[in-house]
Amino acid sequence: MVSEADYFAYLESIEGKAEYQNGVIYDMAGGSPWHGLITMNCGTAIGSQLKDKNCGVYSPDVLLGVELAHSYFFPDLFVACGKLELDKVNRNAVKNPQVIVEVLSPSTMDRDRTSKLLRYMQIPSLQEYILVEQHKPLVDVCFINDRGVWDSETVRGLDAMVKIRSLGIEVAMADIYRLEDFEVPTEPS
Repeated sequence: MVSEADYFAYLESIEGKAEYQNGVIYDMAGGSPWHGLITMNCGTAIGSQLKDKNCGVYSPDVLLGVELAHSYFFPDLFVACGKLELDKVNRNAVKNPQVIVEVLSPSTMDRDRTSKLLRYMQIPSLQEYILVEQHKPLVDVCFINDRGVWDSETVRGLDAMVKIRSLGIEVAMADIYRLEDFEVPTEPS
């Protein structure tokens, strides 16, 4: 088991990124062109609708701290509204996201849908967790419903809209997948 201090020292010593989940470090691989395109499309589509709101869209370079879960992540993007709250241990880590977006990769899909989801749900400010498939137009939105319970909705097809309830906006699937050709790359031989 690795301490948070050891994780931060490790993070400073490497050129890439690594996440920390309750004593375990996960090195992160670089993203594919499709992953990068969809991430930027999501950030642009969401950010363009937040001009009149006190909310910012943060890139995958910003660390997110989950105090209750003793974890730190680099989500593909997140939205924080109001004043940023910074982690007590690492002042570069934000701890009050309202919406988190993860673009699913084959190597991280299971963790994004399970252990990360469970840890993200422990963030008091989080209202929505959005999972975006890379190679087909499919988005899962996990959200806190009117009864205060986590619920989910799956959105399919390029003609559909993704409702981000906590921000009061809708994002077109065609905007999320702009320029995506949905070819699944094959492994080099």
